[in-house]
Amino acid sequence: MRPKPRGQADENAPSSPAGRFESRAQDREPEQDESVSLLAAIAHRLSQPLTALRGTLELARLKAKSVAEYRSAVEKALESADRVAWLLQELRELVEASAPAGERVSVNLDQVTDSVVEDLRPIAASRGVSIESRLDKGLEVQTHPERLHQALLKVVHYAILRSPAGKKVRFELRSVPDGAQWMISDDGAPFPFAVTELSVSTLFAGQSSAGSPGESVLGLVTARQLVEALGGSLTVENSANLGGRVVIHLPIRG
Repeated sequence: MRPKPRGQADENAPSSPAGRFESRAQDREPEQDESVSLLAAIAHRLSQPLTALRGTLELARLKAKSVAEYRSAVEKALESADRVAWLLQELRELVEASAPAGERVSVNLDQVTDSVVEDLRPIAASRGVSIESRLDKGLEVQTHPERLHQALLKVVHYAILRSPAGKKVRFELRSVPDGAQWMISDDGAPFPFAVTELSVSTLFAGQSSAGSPGESVLGLVTARQLVEALGGSLTVENSANLGGRVVIHLPIRG
């Protein structure tokens, strides 16, 4: 086998740093740790909008264009830049989810839940989706209210993105013997197996637009990190009817 001339690129090698990292991570043994898989997923997700951004700018540079064509190129570039910014924000929140938090306080759960519903109602309305909440009143636990609010916000937002127009997201809070339980259900398509497992491999799946149901699995993974840091659990399952359901359990004392 003849060696490649010095400086000649391997035609099968990934062209971007993100692609090269992803390739190396995928070459590891099956027992590779989750953090490496997550970094590979991050590299994959970031490489897509960056490649689109570079391609748009290269095409705009090749030859003179009309004002309208340049404007269209700039708009496409801004869309890609917005997607990168969105992904970086999600990744920052994922990292911060594992950071130590302050002192736990007594939190009224139905008030936190109502706050999440009010925050997301305008987004749901813009997509033709309604939110139906059923809450057991007076539930309190010792926890971190900001992190709990953030976790619930991400899960309900994910359900809104999955729901077809004209359908509803059901947001239930109920008392259980050892704490509190939320069930967030939607009428979207059943979850694929990878999503119910909340595997980092799910970050490679999904649509390409920022905030799409596939890409927002990253937000669901962050929510799981937040809930587990509070001493609780988050599971994803398919409901008996069409649609998916996320179940969050939080003990009386996290």
